[in-house]
Amino acid sequence: MKAKKQKKSEISANVFVYIFSIIVISLVLTMGYKYISTAKDTISKTDLLFLLNKLSSDVQSIGQDYGTFKKVSYSVPEAAELCLVDLERITPKINEVVSLNPLVKDSIKSNVKKNAFVTGKKTFESYYVGEMEIQHYPYFKCFKPVAGKINFGIEGTGKKAMILTEFIASVTVDGSKEVTLKSTDGMVEMVIPKGTTLTEIFIEIVDPNTNAVNNAVKKRATDIYEFKFKPAVTSFSPLIKLKTKYNPSMVEGCPKELMFYKNDGTTILSEEIDCKNHIATFSIGKI
Repeated sequence: MKAKKQKKSEISANVFVYIFSIIVISLVLTMGYKYISTAKDTISKTDLLFLLNKLSSDVQSIGQDYGTFKKVSYSVPEAAELCLVDLERITPKINEVVSLNPLVKDSIKSNVKKNAFVTGKKTFESYYVGEMEIQHYPYFKCFKPVAGKINFGIEGTGKKAMILTEFIASVTVDGSKEVTLKSTDGMVEMVIPKGTTLTEIFIEIVDPNTNAVNNAVKKRATDIYEFKFKPAVTSFSPLIKLKTKYNPSMVEGCPKELMFYKNDGTTILSEEIDCKNHIATFSIGKI
């Protein structure tokens, strides 16, 4: 009789342990799932600080170096996005019609000096990362990560960092009329005259640091090493007008003329200098 009671007690204890184990495992799985879900929707302060420091450093260092261009990459969790705003160009009217996070809109409307925003389901952080400009309407850009990374270009204007999302500009050439092609950053413009036989021309902004030869050359006011023209080694007949913004910090006052240094080592003398807008114009027959 005692043996039977002991056996029943053992069975009851085993059942209790079994049920208790199921409850504990269920709680662990539930809490673990909630933790993972929460982790996906939030960003750690460490990650935010690293992103802020790297972005601020790039904006400020590249922005002050005229003509420098760099393609940058930052780690951002999949659940978040980074929005950059040109505070000088975006207006309350634009702010009302564009699709932006309500908290970003409120920040712009309140004239708070914040131009970088990290937003997510459970995250909203705003920062000022330095002087920047975005040339194209509506003067803000939000970047969603792909495989945990966002990528864009930063170009230095000497005072600000220009944020670039497009690097290639092209134009279809119609020999019956003059056409104009401008780089996506507005730094270089080509006026292609009537009678040109090419069908299409491209200007691409590239990182000059990838070119070992250019790294060895001292910077000059009219250097355009960050631009790549296609078709390569193109000859123009009649000559094209190439207008390029020059670095005013590398010349004294209003220069009477400037030299354009071609990749083959030859030079071309400018035809016209616009000192107000810092633009030099050259007639070029070959790139």
